[in-house]
Amino acid sequence: MSHELFIEYNGPSLLCEFLTFYTEATKQNLVRVMKLKNETQRKLNLPEMPFLIINSKETVKGEVDICRSIAKLTGSYEIFFGKTKEEEVKHLEFIHDFNRNAEYIPFLNNHLSTRTFCNGNHISISDLYAFAFVIQEVLSLSDDKKWKYCNVIRWTDHLQNLNGLKSQLERLKFVVHLPFEHLLLEPRNLNHEEKKKPSKPEHKEIEEVKVDKKEVIVEKKHEGK
Repeated sequence: MSHELFIEYNGPSLLCEFLTFYTEATKQNLVRVMKLKNETQRKLNLPEMPFLIINSKETVKGEVDICRSIAKLTGSYEIFFGKTKEEEVKHLEFIHDFNRNAEYIPFLNNHLSTRTFCNGNHISISDLYAFAFVIQEVLSLSDDKKWKYCNVIRWTDHLQNLNGLKSQLERLKFVVHLPFEHLLLEPRNLNHEEKKKPSKPEHKEIEEVKVDKKEVIVEKKHEGK
């Protein structure tokens, strides 16, 4: 029997949702996600969301404790919360420091100036926590602001392309576009129609077309010379 996770549209709920999908708890039928509107929650007299129903007698409240339960359920507790008590305390301290700041993005941008991840050398509860609380604000940033907070944008792009998060963020329409995408060197991807469409000579003077590997050499007929 799967646990039932009740969430709404806010940071704590997004955190629980991201962890659930990243750990594939839904694919393994360990957790079923139920997204409700606030008015529905009030009408049904349900607890404040998010909350996780373990069984008829046990309900877990609080986003961090819910994430603990899901991480244990999926066997990923050491990955997200650390292998030792000291590592777990560092994550909790980061979350505390993050919440103390009125402006999340400047704090996070400064924190990530010398780090790839918020804590340690791989994604953890620290990253998912911060990501859940800033993603909607990052989405609304202008390109100028994205350049200003380039550390946050680099970190955001890393997380949003991770397996398990990418598809969920696309469904939520939470994909952040980079302000420097046009500067990236990538091969041009021709669509099917472009690949099928034959090239046409642009001028009547074209006499012969020679194909040498990837280059197309056009020899022109010059009359009177």
